Amino acid sequence: ENGKLSAVLDYNETGDTAKVKFYDENENLISEGIYAGKKKTGKWIYYQKGIKVKEENFKNDSLHGEQIIFWDNGQIYDKKVFDNGMQTGMWEKYYKNGKPFLKAKIVNGKMEGPMLRYYKSGQIEVKGQYKNDLKDGVWTFYGEHGEKDTITYKNGKDVNEAEVDKRESEEYKKNIEKGKHIADPENYKNNPYDYPVNK
Repeated sequence: ENGKLSAVLDYNETGDTAKVKFYDENENLISEGIYAGKKKTGKWIYYQKGIKVKEENFKNDSLHGEQIIFWDNGQIYDKKVFDNGMQTGMWEKYYKNGKPFLKAKIVNGKMEGPMLRYYKSGQIEVKGQYKNDLKDGVWTFYGEHGEKDTITYKNGKDVNEAEVDKRESEEYKKNIEKGKHIADPENYKNNPYDYPVNK
């Protein structure tokens, strides 16, 4: 309505694909990519205030290949891989300083296999495994000063909790609570910006 440029579509000779650029109401570029017919294909890039915030790859309008979200300083924040719309392969998250925050494996959209979470210093904070989207096996929790403790999970539940209560081990209870309050990466696969990462 304000007369500013909204979009530019540059079609190939046969008119079946177009390179496109979309702009906000102040003519700032907000996204660019390729349409094949009306479907997204290849790499798409998204911007906020002139800064690249996300790259995605498409095949036949479905996410296919890497999806990368960036911090405002250009460092990678979140990296995922998709296969015809389904998340699969390694999922990685990073602190703003470029050091790793989270590494996990996804199989057919579900957490499966090892998961590592790191302190900002690069030290491992939590080491565990998932099986069919649930915590499974021995999880190890590391303190920043070398202390560590473990919790064993089966089907997502702590199997030692009753035994721990009987022993009245305050230190162990504290670590169980720590494990319960660590944000479960599985709950944030679709909303990576909501995952609590300290800058």
